[in-house]
Amino acid sequence: MPRASRLLLPLLLASTLASAQVYEGLRPGDPPLIPQVVTLNSLGVSDTDVYVTLFGFTVPDLTFIDQNFPGVVARGNTAIRAGKASTTFAPGRSNAPGEIAARVGGSLQVQGELRGRLEQALAGYPAIAEKLGLSTTDFADTLTFAVAAFTLVASDGRKDLSDAEVAGLRADMRARLLRNKGFQGLTFPQRQHAHDYLVLLGLIVLDAYQTGQASGDAATAEQAVQNARAHIRRLLGAEFERVQFTPKGVVIR
Repeated sequence: MPRASRLLLPLLLASTLASAQVYEGLRPGDPPLIPQVVTLNSLGVSDTDVYVTLFGFTVPDLTFIDQNFPGVVARGNTAIRAGKASTTFAPGRSNAPGEIAARVGGSLQVQGELRGRLEQALAGYPAIAEKLGLSTTDFADTLTFAVAAFTLVASDGRKDLSDAEVAGLRADMRARLLRNKGFQGLTFPQRQHAHDYLVLLGLIVLDAYQTGQASGDAATAEQAVQNARAHIRRLLGAEFERVQFTPKGVVIR
């Protein structure tokens, strides 16, 4: 990366997908650190159903749930009217690593190895979240991590959110989720699944970008940049260039 990230350097150092020492040892032309990293790196760019079929919904409008699951919306509307809206969930497990591995494809052995790597990365996320001051059971913090990670890569390592910008982003994401009937209607297991999947997407994009930077593979790094921009567009509903982070939240210019 052009410079060390104040916000995400702890993530890169703690990630079980690869270590800083391994990145530093890469040479131009070396293969990706993660098998199928290029395929993983493409998730979410042309695959517009990632946030619908597997992630379950889009943020902030969650129109898929609103249009297709009236029961979920009704349950969420009831929670909001009763003053019981929340952004948290009880900790649990999901099959997000297995679903991502299955999307990549290949032999059962290849899928199993990739699933294991992703499960390890997900298991390491609580330590990463703690270093970044984020909760692992609050989806507003999940979105904060994802947006910050995608922003860092989308900007080619130039935009590292400040503490004030992170605080504004967290408050903004929480406010959007609290008033969204679709999200409020999700069960704890559904929120856990969305959390796991989004955290892994962030880790994958970061790892692909770092791999490309360290090995001199400009194509892989650029693919990660474009992937991150696509995620920003899906999460915030605007092109990356139009997004501005402020202490009061996200502003679309």
